[in-house]
Amino acid sequence: MLPPSDPFIINLGENRVLDVVFYNGNDDRSSNNYVPVTKREVVWEISSKGIIDLDMYGTMSTLTAGIVKVTVRSKHNDVYHTRTIKVVSKP
Repeated sequence: MLPPSDPFIINLGENRVLDVVFYNGNDDRSSNNYVPVTKREVVWEISSKGIIDLDMYGTMSTLTAGIVKVTVRSKHNDVYHTRTIKVVSKP
């Protein structure tokens, strides 16, 4: 998971593995409401190519400085989440 800052800022040359956890929303306080999903159950989308590379497993590699939106979408229903990522050159 990315830290809650928006945009999430990462230096050019750094890489991350993005994880996904969905909230099941059943309000059962006796159970674990956060359900990890496998990489086969989600689809990753990026708003523009050339800033980052993102594979089907959530491995993100930075390519050049810029701003991109990353969306992860469940294959089972219309649940999704979008984050803005800003890739900056190291000072």
